[in-house]
Amino acid sequence: MESVVKGDSLVRGLEKEIEIKAQLLTEGVRIDDGAFEGVGDIYYGYPAIMPMSHWQRPKKADTWWPDNIILPLGTKAKCYSNYESPITIRMENDTLIIERNGTFISTCEWGKRAKDFEDTLLSDGKTRAGEVVTFLCGCHFIIQQTMICENWLNNESCRYCDVYHPEKIDKLLEIVAVTRDDPTKRTFSMGGTPEQVAEAAEIAHNLDYHFHYIMVGGFSPDYNFFLPYMEAVKQRTGEKYLRGVIAIGAPVNLSELDLVYEYGLTGIQMDMEVWHPGMFDYICPGKSRRVGRDGWLKALEHAGKLFRPGNTASSFVTGLESKKEYLEAAEWCGDKGVLLYTCSYQPFWGTLLDGHRPPTWQWLLDVNYEVHEIMTRYLPTKSDEFFDAGVITCYNCSLFSLFYDIVRLSRGGTISMDQKGHLIRLGEQGWERYDEGAWDKRAWSSGILGKPR
Repeated sequence: MESVVKGDSLVRGLEKEIEIKAQLLTEGVRIDDGAFEGVGDIYYGYPAIMPMSHWQRPKKADTWWPDNIILPLGTKAKCYSNYESPITIRMENDTLIIERNGTFISTCEWGKRAKDFEDTLLSDGKTRAGEVVTFLCGCHFIIQQTMICENWLNNESCRYCDVYHPEKIDKLLEIVAVTRDDPTKRTFSMGGTPEQVAEAAEIAHNLDYHFHYIMVGGFSPDYNFFLPYMEAVKQRTGEKYLRGVIAIGAPVNLSELDLVYEYGLTGIQMDMEVWHPGMFDYICPGKSRRVGRDGWLKALEHAGKLFRPGNTASSFVTGLESKKEYLEAAEWCGDKGVLLYTCSYQPFWGTLLDGHRPPTWQWLLDVNYEVHEIMTRYLPTKSDEFFDAGVITCYNCSLFSLFYDIVRLSRGGTISMDQKGHLIRLGEQGWERYDEGAWDKRAWSSGILGKPR
């Protein structure tokens, strides 16, 4: 693979890191007690009971678990707990090291908290910005409007999914209540009012963070949940367009997608999860009954026409179907301007697939490389703007996906992002911040982010 600056060793190093990330995603990790120092304080973390963190019931629900792992060349991976994993992270001479079956494979770091943002008090003098929104990697500005997935309420949850798992959320709420009552304890974001979120967004901008908004709210057909948040943020910050997405179920009424577009969001995320019609009905019973596979496809196609190529996204849970299904899905999505990314199936406890096996890391890699090749035929993956404007899994916050890691690799490793979400490129003098200027004006004029309203 061609590289721009002394590229062969860099490309080989990135290939190795992508392999390590694939192993972390498919096999989870064990962490020695001595490696937890600073998690939740210096480094970003959350209570271990949090959904999407443990394959087995955590030994202690309120233990603070690290959110992400950063490898030496900047590759970032979600940190999943698996007590039986062959991969261990431990501290040695003040350095975190990753071992596989006792053999060294890499050093690493935990992802740092955006402390300057999270610890800033809002104008009420008592609420920290980090209590209002979750801010991952200085880039993922998560607006959590609700903690309810209506499919759980109806016994129709997706079979692999533990997001909004009732038992876990109840316990998480107990832990958060204790932390909020004790100023010496660590807090965790459970959401805020539109006005609080807007003030937090202004704080992040003033601190020079270049971030993506992601509005999440379980599975609900009501997009109106988020209109007050978008309106408040736009009024407070003066932004005409919001760089980010609503990640929510596909609507039955396609006009709701037009509303999201007109409100100025740059993209939309509607996770289809599985491709085969029979598997869609079986794995995602709530989505199948309430929207249906044909309805989901119509929504993705409609959004693909509204937004620019790559600004409609859908994730697929890799490991529940054959490779054939993912490649068929990639061809269909790419042709419609939809970014498809594949994230590894995780056997989280408490789900209907509790204990089921994940894919091998080699197979996950094969699928991702082939999906990337297909996406590249349809989407402008080689442009700086595409890399910078990823609607939900940009390189800086692509913790559970390999897509942007492979995009970075395909460009010789000479493009990345710094800890505040700004694009950086490798030049003769090392890593330098890209001169974004008015990023929205540049990106809109180039046709990457969408049609100017």
